[in-house]
Amino acid sequence: MKDISEIMREAVKAADEAGRAWLTNALDRRTPTAFDVIDSSTGKRVGTLLDNCGSAYLKFKDRRRKEYRAFKAAGFILNDRTGTISIDYFYHRRHEHSLHVCCLSAALVSLQENGITGLSLVDYID
Repeated sequence: MKDISEIMREAVKAADEAGRAWLTNALDRRTPTAFDVIDSSTGKRVGTLLDNCGSAYLKFKDRRRKEYRAFKAAGFILNDRTGTISIDYFYHRRHEHSLHVCCLSAALVSLQENGITGLSLVDYID
């Protein structure tokens, strides 16, 4: 089995590539943005969103698994109570729901290809 850090680098790379493809596709559609972001104090538009505002994350379904213990020992567990793993992909600060689902779906496939099982993708719309 590969080192956990190497597996995570591959997962981040997969997430970044998927995110770049999603964003390129969203911008190439040349359709109006889905939502304007308004500063509540000034009432001025400060940005736009290309999709619903939301996020997603990966978590271990069972924290008793050996993979979970390996991720925890390597420092990749973001929240020990929920089993959420930390994947620091390039687009993680954006707010588009579909972008996060796309990135983390690619990361999940990469992790599964490297033998990491027992993870689930959780997403939500704000």
